[in-house]
Amino acid sequence: MSKYRLYELKGDWSIENGTLVSSHKTKELAYARLIKEAKKKVKQIYYIQTTIVNDKTEIYDYGLYNRFYAIIEEECKDDTLD
Repeated sequence: MSKYRLYELKGDWSIENGTLVSSHKTKELAYARLIKEAKKKVKQIYYIQTTIVNDKTEIYDYGLYNRFYAIIEEECKDDTLD
């Protein structure tokens, strides 16, 4: 089973320096939370650009100069998120 973690990143795109926002069971739920969090930071989202880093990591640019979000897929053994 997979879980998806949403991280807020700074301009260097480093996951280690990022802040964990939430964990989700599906990628769609993580993306919906991404939109919700991005709307808190900017008045209106004009675009969302996706950069695929590897099979399990995607970086999302939502128009703020030095902030990004990342959704990372992780394998887990059971149904628990954390």
